Amino acid sequence: MNNQGSSQWNPDQTYSTDPDIGQTQQFGAVTQQQYGQPDEYAPSYQQPEKRGGPSPWLYVLGALLLAALVGVLAFMGGSGAFNRSSEPVTSTVVETRTLPKSEAPAPDKPGNEPAKRTYSHYAPDTEVTTAGFAANVYGAFQDSYGRTGTPDMTVSVYSPATKITYRMTCSGGETVYCTGGNNARVKIW
Repeated sequence: MNNQGSSQWNPDQTYSTDPDIGQTQQFGAVTQQQYGQPDEYAPSYQQPEKRGGPSPWLYVLGALLLAALVGVLAFMGGSGAFNRSSEPVTSTVVETRTLPKSEAPAPDKPGNEPAKRTYSHYAPDTEVTTAGFAANVYGAFQDSYGRTGTPDMTVSVYSPATKITYRMTCSGGETVYCTGGNNARVKIW
């Protein structure tokens, strides 16, 4: 019998008498204090301390940052950002257009083709036009006329005297005059 008013003895419970109070107390489980051992003498009953370490998310974040850095460096290396070349980068843009069928030019009938002229002569037509430049203008004119069939055109021509390329605009009929550059003029007939 205990002092708390319970008259039943339970063998699964632990009872002890507190010498300071003079009462019997019931405990639900066996504790270290029941054996009279202080906590400092029974380390096997203590919970192990949890040691903090880097979180797995910290490793994931580090891997993502490293992957981003490698990606940026690969992009910069491929774009030429790390090249120490002072040469300009040249890019060419080609524009193509497809005409709808209604806007496509009708092919010429064999009987309606304009007769091509044969331009076999040329000469400088001003005092500032050199013979070498006139020859280059005539060659560029013949190439373009052979492709287009029209004497009205603009050609780019290299001058051996100035070592510069000039734009020359040509127009005419039986006689064609090409003008441009530094007051240059070439007569083609």
